[in-house]
Amino acid sequence: MSQSTPSSRSLRTREDMPKGGWFAALLHVRWRALIAVLVTAGLMVLGFASPAQANITGITPSTGSIAGGTSVTITADFSGTSFGSTQGTGYVQFGTSSYKCTNYTWASRSITCTTPAHAAGAVTVTVIRDGGGAASGSTTFTYATIAPTVTTTAATSIGTTSATMNATVNANGTSTATSFCYDTASFLASACPSTVVATPTPVTGSSDTSISATLTGLVSGQIYYFRAKGVSSAG
Repeated sequence: MSQSTPSSRSLRTREDMPKGGWFAALLHVRWRALIAVLVTAGLMVLGFASPAQANITGITPSTGSIAGGTSVTITADFSGTSFGSTQGTGYVQFGTSSYKCTNYTWASRSITCTTPAHAAGAVTVTVIRDGGGAASGSTTFTYATIAPTVTTTAATSIGTTSATMNATVNANGTSTATSFCYDTASFLASACPSTVVATPTPVTGSSDTSISATLTGLVSGQIYYFRAKGVSSAG
């Protein structure tokens, strides 16, 4: 007589089942899944909440006179340490701490200031924050010898046979010889038939200096043209 073998079955003991039966077990699994989602979302939110920081991206302009006096703006992005919202003891140095900016307008990701005088060449610009410590990154500023800036202004003390010629000259940090060119012809840009030395000469520094020269022995009623000249090793 043959015997049949019962087929195998799986079961879950009562001790392993959460209270409330299969429905409670289903809720239990779903609740754990929900917690996992919330935890993951929470980590993502925390990641986005991290404070953005700044990293030096550049300086504008990137070239200026060896005499200093150039207004520059240093900018930053959000990938490094910020400049700080206030200057406090912070400063911007050009090369070393012996060469610091002046006249600051300070913000967390933008600083405007005036360059110090420095020898010609490229230097590294670094931002030192309030309380010490450098902001992330650096940029380069190039000091150069720049040709003088000359502006001819109106003549004064005009008489029947005399007049005073006037102008301003910015030597841009390089000693500049000054003079005036004059003639009865108007094409003085290409020729200079007559020249007279100006006072003062030479001119130095990095700000406008007034110069002048007085002409005498002029022809009464004649129109004269003049222009100022400034010549230095830079041009």
